[in-house]
Amino acid sequence: MKGLDIDGLRRNFSDFSGRDGNIYFAPGRVNLIGEHVDYSGGFVLPASLSLGVAVAIAPRPDATLRLRSEDLNETVEFPLAVAPRQGDVHWSDYVKGVIWALAAKGCALRGADMLVRGNVPLGAGLSSSAALEVASAFALLDIAAQSLGPMDLALACQAAENSFVGAQCGIMDQFAATHGQPGCALFLDCEDLHWRALPLAKSHGWVIADSLVRHSHASGAYNTRRNDSMVLAQIVRERRPDVHSLRELTAADVEGLSPDLPRPLAARLRHIVGENRRVLAAVSALGRADMGVLGELLTASHASLRDDYAVSCRELDLLVDMALDLPGVAGARMVGGGFGGCTLSLVEKTQVGPFMENLRDRYARETKVEPWLHLCEFGGAVRRIA
Repeated sequence: MKGLDIDGLRRNFSDFSGRDGNIYFAPGRVNLIGEHVDYSGGFVLPASLSLGVAVAIAPRPDATLRLRSEDLNETVEFPLAVAPRQGDVHWSDYVKGVIWALAAKGCALRGADMLVRGNVPLGAGLSSSAALEVASAFALLDIAAQSLGPMDLALACQAAENSFVGAQCGIMDQFAATHGQPGCALFLDCEDLHWRALPLAKSHGWVIADSLVRHSHASGAYNTRRNDSMVLAQIVRERRPDVHSLRELTAADVEGLSPDLPRPLAARLRHIVGENRRVLAAVSALGRADMGVLGELLTASHASLRDDYAVSCRELDLLVDMALDLPGVAGARMVGGGFGGCTLSLVEKTQVGPFMENLRDRYARETKVEPWLHLCEFGGAVRRIA
């Protein structure tokens, strides 16, 4: 909740609604490793952030939601009876989608006034959309005296983004917002949803650098990559009926399958299989506090995302290359859906200050844009805070 000014949100909500309200917070997340494999049932290693989205809310006597974003300076009003629509994504669709998904689960909601404020950068690959979904869903359920378990809440919010917004994300983002634990990463099996928390070593810091290049997951390339993974899964099922999931394949399997695949699909398969192996190796490295190996895995992940999954861009590659050239850096990679957004660097704690200053200066000189940098604090899960 760092930097959200909850007292200011409370005052502004009183002005907006004419009465006091409850305040809820859901965190954004950074995925340490395991990119673009959650939607194919792979392994991921996210951690929730101290950054996120806060909502102030109070019930209304009618079946209407009056919703305002302070960050976007926009107010919308709509009935609780919502249905998926076609067209460009509007920020309010994430909340409408949540209402639709909760209704599909049989949750009877109340009309409300809701004021939204966030401090996780929009479109940066840090899960601002999932934070908005989870905070809104948790708040709407609470004022209606209802609740869902953390995993059911995450699944409802994922359904909202998949079926209402139209972004074919996996479960990882919503899961991190509903299950986050302070100082820990979350090792999640996206196929059977088993998970465990892994404490993070205190010897190193995790630094996010925002390229300030923006993307939209609901348009184009992200959904195309998910479709590629679905096509690959079908091909593998036909040729290898003994294989249940792409993550079961080995490097030798990839080599054997690739000659019969179109070159782009062969590259996508190489990333998916390799990235799942890297996540398992990262979990092992964390367990023995081997930051050197962990850093090498991050850097290898970026190379795979750049070359095989083709979701990087010039600015992300610049940030990674610049980071790896600085003292104390164990590894670096792009995070999130790609095509812009952020990188993540694993840096010795004693070098974090100079690292952030040098990376900011180098990127600004090269691109004429000053990046936003943030030393991660790993927070908890969605909750009521006032």
